[in-house]
Amino acid sequence: MLSIRASICIFAIKKLFNLNPARGDQAERMGKFATKDRYKAPMGYARTKVVLDNNVPIEIVDPRENKNNNLIFVIHGGGYIVGMSDVYRNLAKRYSKAGRGARVAFLDYRLAPEYKYPCALEDALAGWDWVLRQGYNPKDVTVIGDSAGGNLTLALMLKLREMKKELPGALVLISPWTDMTASGESYIKNFKDDALFGGKQEVTLEMKEQLINSPIYAFIGDADRKDPLISPALASFEGFPKSLILVGSHEILMDDSLTIVKKMKDAGVEVELLVGQGMFHIWPMFCRLFPEAEKAMKAICSYIYKSYESR
Repeated sequence: MLSIRASICIFAIKKLFNLNPARGDQAERMGKFATKDRYKAPMGYARTKVVLDNNVPIEIVDPRENKNNNLIFVIHGGGYIVGMSDVYRNLAKRYSKAGRGARVAFLDYRLAPEYKYPCALEDALAGWDWVLRQGYNPKDVTVIGDSAGGNLTLALMLKLREMKKELPGALVLISPWTDMTASGESYIKNFKDDALFGGKQEVTLEMKEQLINSPIYAFIGDADRKDPLISPALASFEGFPKSLILVGSHEILMDDSLTIVKKMKDAGVEVELLVGQGMFHIWPMFCRLFPEAEKAMKAICSYIYKSYESR
């Protein structure tokens, strides 16, 4: 049974933030997820920023003492159309502690519709080059990506593997968006239960077509949806880092995660799956609001902490 606070949060999301493409105001509602930068580094931490050659910033939160050589590299979500926000910054201290005194870096890549594929992937590659220039051993890096950030994290791994570059030590993928063809059964099966993307009406082929042509798919541009760098669910995952994947049982994107988990296992990748019963898209990011989200965030931090024991 869901907590009262979770039920209230789900109700609020359905009323205020629902992104069902049939509503016709999807882009406007996505904008509600953007927040002003009010973040101040907590006591004992410093906040800095670097700007890459492509004018893309990386925000850094650094422990002043007891730091180590670990790095948590965060690639935010937002459908490729919403940028960095305090939702992510507010997790910096927790991520740093999970990394046993790690530095935390947030990549604020370029956004659609102005910048389409492969711009964000180019930015992620530039961000990874920055990581290496700082002298980090890739095995000491954990990459965290949620939703579109999970998509970009997987695309980055595929590209690094293609370029025969060393991959990071671990991945954490929160509700990763991996199939731009929307082929999973969960797109239909979970539609009425999905607080963020669903609705009361029955899913029709016309509505599904509306979905894959809605503003949150604008980043694809004229590229092929079936390109594994756009739809990582269509890729193979040999040689990938150990991974934790979290997905809500009520997400239309649930199969996007389950497909990745199966393919990773088939490829011999060490992967753990955490399914949030009754939960919606990227629910762990709401950890300040209700206990189920806090429990998931604790699981993420515990996974990161323990993962450094075996690197």
